[in-house]
Amino acid sequence: GRAEIMAGRGSFIESFPLFGYDLADYDKLFAEKLETLLRLRQGGTGGVFPLPVQQPIPLWIAVGGTPQSVVRAASLGLPMALAIIGGDPARFAPYFDLYRDATVKAGRKPDSVRLSLNMHGFLADTVEAAKSIFYEPHNEVMNRIGRERGWPPQGRSHFEAACGPNGHLLIGSPDEMVERIIALHRIFRNDRILIQMAIGAVPHKHVLRAIELLGTVVAPKVKEALS
Repeated sequence: GRAEIMAGRGSFIESFPLFGYDLADYDKLFAEKLETLLRLRQGGTGGVFPLPVQQPIPLWIAVGGTPQSVVRAASLGLPMALAIIGGDPARFAPYFDLYRDATVKAGRKPDSVRLSLNMHGFLADTVEAAKSIFYEPHNEVMNRIGRERGWPPQGRSHFEAACGPNGHLLIGSPDEMVERIIALHRIFRNDRILIQMAIGAVPHKHVLRAIELLGTVVAPKVKEALS
């Protein structure tokens, strides 16, 4: 089947003491592991199993707002996936501009790159249904992470604000989802958008319906509007 790797420094740090690493070596370790991954992807004595359809397996650099990671992706000629999980998405646009500038400085054409937006969201037949289904599972996960990191608890008002036109959650009916995706494309000129919908214990039947709507209604309308 289809498979991709999104390699990033990550936002969870629990693995550092678990594997005996020093958090101060955060960036150096990522550069070292990425270099190893690139060598492995080139083939030789090793391989990727089970084999994906794509050869070689696509490798993206996942970025959460670190300029060094943006420049690293551009200098290596790797596509970049920008994760937006908080705040106004528009404030992240400079990272795409930085990536394009760094691509040119690396001697590559700016139109040769691929850029992805990675966001949280949910889709249902109505916006009311989407919010009702998604709120509790999403809120439970985010507040559990928040307790571990010392963040203040989130509630319904925070969720509603995040669902707004300048929010970081893509929540709504198919038509509203189409509008949000097109609006984001005007800002970022991204090649694709990846929406993570199964956050927390969202009932399986609702996830399947969301995927169906995304593939049969939203995607065709977005492609038509941007063609």
